[in-house]
Amino acid sequence: LVVTYRPRDTFSKLAKQYFEYGRWRRAVSREHKGTVNYRYLAPPIALIINLISLLTGIFFNTIFFVPVLVYLVAIILSSLVIGKGIYQKISLPSVLITMHMAWGFGFLTSPKNLIN
Repeated sequence: LVVTYRPRDTFSKLAKQYFEYGRWRRAVSREHKGTVNYRYLAPPIALIINLISLLTGIFFNTIFFVPVLVYLVAIILSSLVIGKGIYQKISLPSVLITMHMAWGFGFLTSPKNLIN
């Protein structure tokens, strides 16, 4: 088996790719209940928690920024560990955040009639 990977050249193309991944993962999960895996739920849960954290931090108390800050620190530390070279270590947080949030949004907004 030979697989050719073509990285997306813009953040909007990457976001669209992962939005579609999220939409279709939800559709497959609806059709095949046994395929639901907790790791597929991580991006939509991260999106919800981060949005709640940001909104409550803005409108109520800055202590509510803690969850989104923990997420960002985890992303940055992960990028420093897995990035190869300074460019990757710097750009990887933006890439990972784009992937997570787009996947989560696609998963949460996937229409029930996507497969039919």
